[in-house]
Amino acid sequence: MRKLHFMAGLGLLLATVLVIANKRLFVYEDPRIDEIEDLLPSANCGACGSPGCRPFAEGLIDGSYEPAQCTVNSKDMNKIIADYLGVDLGSQEKRVTRLACAGGKYVAYIRASYDGMDTCRGAALVSGGGKGCTWGCLGMGDCEVVCEFDAISMKKYGLPVVDEEICTACGDCVDVCPKNLFEIHPVSHQLFVACKNLEKGDEAEAECEVICTACERCAVDSPEGLVEITNNLAVIDYAKNRLSSKVAVERCPTGAIVATSLIPASTCVYRDMTQIRFEYPKFVTENCTACGNCYTVCPDSAIPGLVNSISEVFNAAIERIETKGTPTQYLRRESRTVEKKLRALIEADGEAAVVSKLMDQAVLEVLADSDLEGDAKVNLEKEFGLFLEALGGFEFSITKPYWSNREKKNPNTGGLFSITINPYTCKGCMECIEVCDDGALVAEVQTQEAIDKMQKDWAFWLDLPTTDSDFIRIDDLDEKIGALETLLLNKENYQSLVSGDGACLGYGEKTAIHLFTGTVNRPDAAAHQEAPGGYR
Repeated sequence: MRKLHFMAGLGLLLATVLVIANKRLFVYEDPRIDEIEDLLPSANCGACGSPGCRPFAEGLIDGSYEPAQCTVNSKDMNKIIADYLGVDLGSQEKRVTRLACAGGKYVAYIRASYDGMDTCRGAALVSGGGKGCTWGCLGMGDCEVVCEFDAISMKKYGLPVVDEEICTACGDCVDVCPKNLFEIHPVSHQLFVACKNLEKGDEAEAECEVICTACERCAVDSPEGLVEITNNLAVIDYAKNRLSSKVAVERCPTGAIVATSLIPASTCVYRDMTQIRFEYPKFVTENCTACGNCYTVCPDSAIPGLVNSISEVFNAAIERIETKGTPTQYLRRESRTVEKKLRALIEADGEAAVVSKLMDQAVLEVLADSDLEGDAKVNLEKEFGLFLEALGGFEFSITKPYWSNREKKNPNTGGLFSITINPYTCKGCMECIEVCDDGALVAEVQTQEAIDKMQKDWAFWLDLPTTDSDFIRIDDLDEKIGALETLLLNKENYQSLVSGDGACLGYGEKTAIHLFTGTVNRPDAAAHQEAPGGYR
């Protein structure tokens, strides 16, 4: 009985102690913290300066943070938080991560073959992964893997590319890179040294074409103190960021200094806009009139027009087969028969012809009519299979100015007109669709299949010869083909317009050249250009 009383008394005592402790040690937690945390992105990226979203919410309550410091949230959501708390939104300059290396697979030299773990950290432990520049990016994508926001993607040059619109500056890529190549910068930092090499001169350039060689030209020409050479590497003093100019970029012989808000010439050609587009302009061949409005208006020179004869197209396809090491026995001879069949089919369908389908039909008809037998017939079928694969369904249009009118005046002189999307520079602005009054370009949702097709078509376009001058000369103004539209059918003319209008890198070059060609938009322009003392 005594033992029972003792235990009851002990329980009462401990309960009393717990009640007192609870009152003395109780910590009040503001219920608004939960409300604010629900309005934050739950990214826990640390870009705001706190270890996570909940500590950031606590800091917003006690005034140690401002809503705008969350750069992952939208501005509207941060405004909601500010209004809820009755505080100022505040301001926070967006920060992004940047890669201090431009030495992709085509400019940086590989001195040894690496065979091991397919990670940068693994390769870094084994002689730097075989790359000649021991400071350079290893290109195995550890940074892409750890980026939870999909802001980093590995591109065809073997380098990671940061999407600054998505990047939160969380620093995960900074931590994982074994070469310490990622740095976090405010977007206002206009100059950036895309290199970490510490070698000098010819020794450095022997390992990479875009390496910093410590030549000091940037330091000499830039405003005093903006750029200095430290340990054989250019270093930017960001305290003098307001003095930044493109002089450092222009004088750099290797391109190791990057201008992020300034505009060095021609750099837009290195863009890859594939993941920027949600839609792309699809070519509807049977509606095209070859007016030229689309490729003239394109702000990125991303949709060139081209005119080729059927024989040029067939030769390009056959050369693709033969240059890959597959000799052809019958294809060149039989392709002439296919051309005759194709011309007859086009004549029947007129300007509504879908040339890619008619090519398939022409090949099948030639095979059906062939007198070859046995192995010879089998080999011909194989060669035609490779032929159609090389063409890849590339689309051509039958138009009045380049086919119908010419065929009427002089048979067998018509040209196939094509519009091809450059999948690496088209950003999906759809200005080409806006100016197309014929419905020859329509907006299509971009899928992986569409990307593959665009890239394949672009590769074939690169193999096609440029438009023959016979299609470009202005002999008859009644055909209503202006000088600018036809001059741009020449690949050299069109590709010289590196473009990037608006705020893009390379801004203004296409506009300037278009203004020039506009001044010579007259029938006798070609004669003036060819005459002594003519246009230069």
